[in-house]
Amino acid sequence: MTRRLREAEGYSLLTTYGIPVPSHAFAGDREGAGDAADALGYPVVVKVVSPDIVHKSDAGGVRTGVRDRREAMEAYDSILATVSGRHPGAAVEGVIVEEEVGGGREFIVGGVTDPAFGKVLTFGSGGVLVELLRDVAFAVLPVDEGRIREMVRGIRGYPLIAGYRGMPPLDEEALVAAVAGAARMFMEEERVAEFDINPLVLREEGACAVDARIIFREERPATAEAPERPPFTLPAPASVAVIGASSEPGKVGYALTRNLLSFPGKFWPVNPKHANVLGRTAYPSVLAVPEAVDVAVVAVPAPVVPAVLGKCAEKGVPLAVIISAGFSESGAEGREREEEVKRIAAATGTRVYLHEKPWLLLLY
Repeated sequence: MTRRLREAEGYSLLTTYGIPVPSHAFAGDREGAGDAADALGYPVVVKVVSPDIVHKSDAGGVRTGVRDRREAMEAYDSILATVSGRHPGAAVEGVIVEEEVGGGREFIVGGVTDPAFGKVLTFGSGGVLVELLRDVAFAVLPVDEGRIREMVRGIRGYPLIAGYRGMPPLDEEALVAAVAGAARMFMEEERVAEFDINPLVLREEGACAVDARIIFREERPATAEAPERPPFTLPAPASVAVIGASSEPGKVGYALTRNLLSFPGKFWPVNPKHANVLGRTAYPSVLAVPEAVDVAVVAVPAPVVPAVLGKCAEKGVPLAVIISAGFSESGAEGREREEEVKRIAAATGTRVYLHEKPWLLLLY
């Protein structure tokens, strides 16, 4: 069982790990919203507090640029009316009033507990366009500061941090520190199942997490029913192949290859364009790998995935983990491609993990 932390709870947890957050206060009624805004000083942002609302902006649950007490109370009324109209069954506890963090660039820091890789950290360009831009870097935890810096400098949006066309550079050290704090939180807090900080606003001086979604894992009650079937468990693999391995920082294939260099078993990069990837001999196809492969990690363009999965089946690979984007989340063509992957898996007996978002892996 899991629950999403309330925003104030999430802010408190982030602060524990040195991640700056806005000054804020909870308000359970319109007068309380006015009092909180007066105490914080203007301008402020007013946001709905509801366990049933994930995307507050889409639900009409956010008001920015609130500049006086009257506007704060009107924002309270407007938010509750809009949210109840769009989500009639949602439980609304009140609002959180927080200082408005102006300027800067928006980034995302996230994490998910993956059944195959454990805790995976993501960093990339954030804000409301995060799923459209897909400008992210990945790392399997634990990570050191050097790896975090590689992630930061590996995204396409890095020039906006370094300073682009006369724009001043942003505070890269504050960004690295915030991402490192998020990584520590994810490693040390065993009950955190997944999280995303979006946006993490980076300015010329400092960074600030202005919204956070943190999923806490709760203990299962003693009376919980047993699952209909035992969960699939994978024996510790003795050999792994990364199909789509890359030496280019910022690519998923690079992150996977780099993190697997310390794998204690046998590891083979697969890339038909290179004979060597990060110091390891690379093979043009999984079929060319000289020994048995326990797990194939697939990080190639989605249209190529069905053919790659067919070769994995021919090789006798029992498990394929597909990281590529471009399946059901991308529209009708992607849904058909996903169905083809399922058909291949069913026909060959190869077990497949197929992602729905760049940082999630779902079992099929």
